[in-house]
Amino acid sequence: MTQTETQIPPAALDEAAAARYVGLSRWTLQKWRAQRRGPAHAKLGARVRYRVADLDAWLAAQRVAPTAAKGE
Repeated sequence: MTQTETQIPPAALDEAAAARYVGLSRWTLQKWRAQRRGPAHAKLGARVRYRVADLDAWLAAQRVAPTAAKGE
């Protein structure tokens, strides 16, 4: 493996890495997959992978804008 190859971040993360990336537990991701909620994922045989782009899009969709304080 060359130094350039080691510097390229993965396009897809396993369940543990995806959970760390979004700040959730693996159990939560597993539960949400079973409920068909949470970030999009791919099944590769028995393996589950999360694309970084899908995680970023899901995180952006969860954003809640702050509300103005009363009286402002």
